[in-house]
Amino acid sequence: MSRQSNALAPLASLLLLLPGALGGLLILDGPASIVGRDFVLARYFFAPTFDVTSAVIITDNADWDYGSCPPRYTGSVDVAGAVVVHTNPNRVCTFQSHAKGAAAARAALWVNFNSDTASADGRAGRTRNYWRIGEDGARGPPAADASEAAAYPLLDALREGARVRARATPSMSEWERMHTSPFYYLFQAVCALGAFACLELAACRLYAFVRSRSTADASAQPVACRLTIPTSMLATEVLLNVTRAIYFLLDPDWAYARQDFGTGVLLMGMVVALGTCTTAMFLVYYAQAAGTAGVASARLHLRGPRAALLCFVTLALAVELAGSAIFFVVDNQLVFLFKTVSTFLAVPLVLVTLAVVVLCQSSLRLRHLPEAVLGRLLQRLRLSTALCTIALLGGATTMVSTWHPWRSLACNWVLHTASIASSYAQIDAFTPVASGAAKGVPRGPLRVAAEALATLAVRTWAACCCCCASKTGGGTRVWPGALRDPMRAPESQPLPSHLRLGVTVTFLHEFCARFVPSEATASYEVALKVHALAGASGRSLAEQCRDTVTADGHAAAGPAVVFVSHAHACSFRRMVDAVDHYMSVHNLNPATTYLWVDSFCMRLATQAREVLWIGRGERSLGH
Repeated sequence: MSRQSNALAPLASLLLLLPGALGGLLILDGPASIVGRDFVLARYFFAPTFDVTSAVIITDNADWDYGSCPPRYTGSVDVAGAVVVHTNPNRVCTFQSHAKGAAAARAALWVNFNSDTASADGRAGRTRNYWRIGEDGARGPPAADASEAAAYPLLDALREGARVRARATPSMSEWERMHTSPFYYLFQAVCALGAFACLELAACRLYAFVRSRSTADASAQPVACRLTIPTSMLATEVLLNVTRAIYFLLDPDWAYARQDFGTGVLLMGMVVALGTCTTAMFLVYYAQAAGTAGVASARLHLRGPRAALLCFVTLALAVELAGSAIFFVVDNQLVFLFKTVSTFLAVPLVLVTLAVVVLCQSSLRLRHLPEAVLGRLLQRLRLSTALCTIALLGGATTMVSTWHPWRSLACNWVLHTASIASSYAQIDAFTPVASGAAKGVPRGPLRVAAEALATLAVRTWAACCCCCASKTGGGTRVWPGALRDPMRAPESQPLPSHLRLGVTVTFLHEFCARFVPSEATASYEVALKVHALAGASGRSLAEQCRDTVTADGHAAAGPAVVFVSHAHACSFRRMVDAVDHYMSVHNLNPATTYLWVDSFCMRLATQAREVLWIGRGERSLGH
C-alpha cells in the first residue's frame, strides 16, 4: 500500500463509520486517486437492500460460462464475499440471472457496468427495472448498476491489479429521481389524457360514419366493400389509442417494474406501427385527391396509392411486431439497434417524405379548387407534415439520449405529444357529410369540457380586450365580427336565386354525347370542361342555358327540385345512369324535373363563397 493510501486511511475509517445515507460504492482502500470517492450504485428492483464492506473484483464475460442461465462463474479469482463488478455482461441472460450466478459463487454483490452507456454519457439505473416473463419478480440476490463514465477510474485501477476495498450501499440514481419527479408524472398524465381524448374522438366519429352508412342501402354489399379510408383509419385510431392509453397508464418508461421488458417494447412498437398506419391512410387519402385533381373517393381506386399503402402498412407492422417478439426470447443488442433505428428514424422519415410529396402535389394539382376549400385542405396537410417532422426530430434525438434521464424525458415529451396531436388532427379531419349525419356526431365528455374551457377563455380574453379598448377610447364593435366564423353562411340571408337553378337529365345526356367521351371519364374531368364552357361570363352553365331547349322541346334549365350528391372521382356517365334509375323509380318526368348538380349550377368566379350555401340548398331540395 502506498504512503498516500496510508495517509488517507484515517479518512477512510471515518467514512466507514458514517451511516449509509450517502449511498453508492464508497472506496475505503486502494489507489490514492480513488480513495474516498463515491460511485453510483442503482439497486435493481428485484434485489434487497444491501450494506456490504468487502473487496472489489472485476470480471468480464470470459470469466463466465453461458451454457445456460444463470451463468456459472469460472474465473480464477475467488469472489466469495466480494463485490463483483461485471463489465458488459452478455445479454443472453438477464440481470437477475447474472446476480443469481454471482450469488452461486458466494459473491456478496453483483454490479453491472455497461461501457456503451458510460461512453454515451449515460447514467446508471436505466436498466434497473428490466425483467422478463418467468423471472422471480421482486425476489433475487443483491445487485446494482454502476454504468457511468465516472466509474472508469475504478475500473482502470482494478484492471491494473490494484487491491480495492469499498463499502457498497444503494444510492438514488438520476433515473430514479427523474421517474419520481413531478415532471415525469405530468408527462405520463398528459400523454394518457391525450390518448383518451383521441380515443373518444375516434370512437364518436367512427360511430357517426357507421350510423350514416346504416341509413343508406348498404345491406346488400359485403362488409369488405363497405370499408372506406375514413372508417378504416378511425377504427385503427381506436385500436392505436387503446394501446397508447394502456402503455402510458401501465409503465411507459419501465419506471415502476410493472411490465416485463418484452411487453413494454411490444406496446411501444404497436403504438408506433399503428400510428404509422393511420398517418399513411390519411396522406394516401389526400394523395388520391391530388392524383385525380378533385375530391378524393372514400375508397382507394387508384392502383398506385393502393399498392403503396398496402406494402407500407404491412412492412411497418411486420418490422415492429417481429422486432418486439424477439425481446420476449432474448435481449439482443443488434436487434435493439435495428428496431430503434426503424422505429424512431427510418419509418418517420418515410412518413415525412410522403407528407411533403402529397403537400406539393396537392398545391400544384388542386389549384382549380375554390380558395377556401383549397386553403382548408392545405392547412390540414401542412399541420400533418409539421407534426410528422416534429415527431421525426423527437425520435432522432431520443435515439441519442436513451441513456440520459432528463434528456430522454424531454425528447419523449416532444415525440409523444407530437404523435398524439397528429392523431387528434387526423381524426378531426373526417366527419360524415351525409344529410343530417354531421349534426348527429356525438361528443364525448372530454371534448365537451375542452370546448367549454376554450369558449370561456375566448370570452374572457374578449371581455378584457374590450374593457381595455373602452378605457383607452377605442371602439369595441370589432369583437363580435372577430369572433364570428367567416366561413359560415348567414342564416338570415336567402339562398341566391342562381343557386336555385337546375338542369334536366335530358340535358345531361346531351352533354355526355358531346363532351364525355367514355364511361371512364370522371366527374372532376367533366367539371373542368363545364368551367371552360362557362368561360369568363361569371355565370354558371345552368344560368347560361335557361333559354336553351333540349331535343325533347323543354327548357334545359329551371328551378331545381332534386339535389344530386355524387363523388367527383367516379364515372360521370354512371352518375347520369343512376339519376335515370332514380327518375324511373319515383315516376318523375325527365323533361321537366330539374336537378341541382354542383358543377353545372355553381359560378366558378364565386365558388369559394357558394360552397357555404350547399348545405342549405340540400336541405331545401332533398335528395
